[in-house]
Amino acid sequence: MYLFSSPFLIDHNVNNLTVQYQIAKFGQGFTTSYYFTSSHDINIDCSEYVLMPGDWEIRAEVTDNDNSTGNKYYSNALEIAALYPDVDSIKNSSDVLGVVDGAWQETKSAATANSIYEYGGGVYIVSAIFGSSPVLVYEVGPDQQSPPFGCSSTETSWPIGVNFTGDPVDGATFLAATYHTHPPFTYCSYGDWRYVGPSDWDNSSTVPGVLIDYVGTGGKTFWGDDINGTTEIYTYGPERRSIQ
Repeated sequence: MYLFSSPFLIDHNVNNLTVQYQIAKFGQGFTTSYYFTSSHDINIDCSEYVLMPGDWEIRAEVTDNDNSTGNKYYSNALEIAALYPDVDSIKNSSDVLGVVDGAWQETKSAATANSIYEYGGGVYIVSAIFGSSPVLVYEVGPDQQSPPFGCSSTETSWPIGVNFTGDPVDGATFLAATYHTHPPFTYCSYGDWRYVGPSDWDNSSTVPGVLIDYVGTGGKTFWGDDINGTTEIYTYGPERRSIQ
């Protein structure tokens, strides 16, 4: 959640005011802005919450209700840079790890001598205001199954389907990262192996990611390795999603 607390400066002194706040993407002007009202007195610092990552501008719009024409006055505009969560905090979330572990169990159960699969999905942040307090929780999944891979691949990769919705005022659901598994080679043929950890495809991602895979031996996992062998939670991609 992204809190800013700064004074809005209005050079106008009347008693009967209506105050609204405008928020818009930075540099795009306030012509397509979102409006929200506030119960704060105009003469004190105003604490509000931006509920979606991005570069935003916010200003106060004051309507003079003592004037028959309802003259409007605007404060200085404040810039807010609301950042996405970093991948380490996502990786360490019990909500995320619980779903990732479930995907890992599915991955092991689906493995055969003829086909192996990855499972994965999106890690979303759901933000809202309840009463006067901000709430931010992770929404993870649902799991998606990859197409079948053969054991001849030394690296596996597939595009995970994700989506994005929300606005900065009423609350938002936004993609923060992806997660997925890499498959066991336990039932593969003699001589089959693959690298463990993030693939080149994973590391080229523009969105942070969480991966569960084996620790392996010398950076590899082989045919016949224990399907319940030691695993590790890896990360890939950037530290956090860009707000640009």
